[in-house]
Amino acid sequence: MSSVVITVDEDATVKQACQMMNEEGVSGLFVTSESSETGVFTDTDLLLLLSRGKPTDTKLKEVMSRDIFYVSPEASIKEAAEFIKANGVSRLFVSNNNSSGEKPEGIISVTDIIRALRDRLNFK
Repeated sequence: MSSVVITVDEDATVKQACQMMNEEGVSGLFVTSESSETGVFTDTDLLLLLSRGKPTDTKLKEVMSRDIFYVSPEASIKEAAEFIKANGVSRLFVSNNNSSGEKPEGIISVTDIIRALRDRLNFK
């Protein structure tokens, strides 16, 4: 799990979000509004946007993924992997209370799961 959760306002542009992702070295951002979380913007969303010819000055609220998937901090690697597969997503937000509107404690990505399995199997 990565404990770094980078947030961005839903009124930011795709270009601003891409700059943040590049500066922070992340492939996705937790999108918020004044009152609560609203979605996720990822490198996959960027590829879809560009392939459809949309400009990079498009607001995130117009192109972000609105489905936010959460998992408990106590979830096992297996549970997280099964949840990711079942929902067709590449990351889960880690939170004890996914309805509070608070920033998640962390993120579990497909890459995190692969690293954890590699470590358990002692691959180097």
